[in-house]
Amino acid sequence: MRLALALYGEGSTDDRFLTLIIQRTSRKILAERRKSNVSVASVEPIKLFEKKPTREENILQAAIQAFRYQALIVHSDADNPLYEDAMKYRILPGFDLVKQSKGSVCGQLLPIIPIQAVEAWMLADFETLRAELRTDLKANEPGIPDKTRQIEKISKPKLRLYDAIAIVNKQLRPNQRIDVSSLYEPLGRKIRLERLQPLTAYQRFESDLTKAFSALNLISEIQRM
Repeated sequence: MRLALALYGEGSTDDRFLTLIIQRTSRKILAERRKSNVSVASVEPIKLFEKKPTREENILQAAIQAFRYQALIVHSDADNPLYEDAMKYRILPGFDLVKQSKGSVCGQLLPIIPIQAVEAWMLADFETLRAELRTDLKANEPGIPDKTRQIEKISKPKLRLYDAIAIVNKQLRPNQRIDVSSLYEPLGRKIRLERLQPLTAYQRFESDLTKAFSALNLISEIQRM
């Protein structure tokens, strides 16, 4: 069986990271339940044919375009420590609009809401980030916490990532300097999922994805975590 998932994200750079994290997490959940007969296809980022006036209308449009997929994941950064606010104001109104739709839509919807932003997840595995930057930089130099659980308390994780890159770039020639946009895809492929596991936002996503797989009859109720 082929599992086809779609992502409606907040930007192309985030999409490059999250599509890979979603695919790898899906494979992890299925492998843990010995579902080797399910093949997880590359997660498809949804690019809207037409931008609508409101976010909830755009979520509906994404669900319309994703109607052939088994599930649509909708991404929103929390931009603060409160997951509930992001759900209430940026996710649920769109999900409600999809439920009310009479047309062909993807009916299996779930959120992915990093706290504070997707870059927090990129900082969670500093050893992999450091290897990608090809540096012996220490985590405390750009102010990245040693304990993974503390990552979600960084108010602006993107700035911490920029700071780490700036420190590395000072040691490089201009033509060797690293652009932050080049990191999203390789980190999506290489970051260790066990380093994301302590993050509450990732735990919620993995739980939601597990429930979605149960609703799709890919795993049985007794196998749910």
